[in-house]
Amino acid sequence: PWQNRAVHCFQNNNFHGALGNMIKANELRTNDWKITYNMVQLYLLLGNLPAAKEFYKKAQGCKIDGRDKPISDLMKRLGDWIAEIEAQAAKSGNQVNIDLKRFDMQR
Repeated sequence: PWQNRAVHCFQNNNFHGALGNMIKANELRTNDWKITYNMVQLYLLLGNLPAAKEFYKKAQGCKIDGRDKPISDLMKRLGDWIAEIEAQAAKSGNQVNIDLKRFDMQR
């Protein structure tokens, strides 16, 4: 339920609420890939690149049996996005534009 609440908050542009609910979901299910993946995206959105990278590394260790290929593709996309944001931040003095259409909140 905490994850669903977080996605609902995200969809209503309540990004801090989404993160708070996702943190609670993560406390209850610390190795859940979907929760960890979503936290990476929320931290990116809120401008906390160090936390996003930390949770990205954690997400790389999460496994969902039978879904290795789709998850691998999503993780590559997310890793590329993190690298793109890092490059944009370095080039513009930490000013980054985040496109909400690129978010892929997992339920």
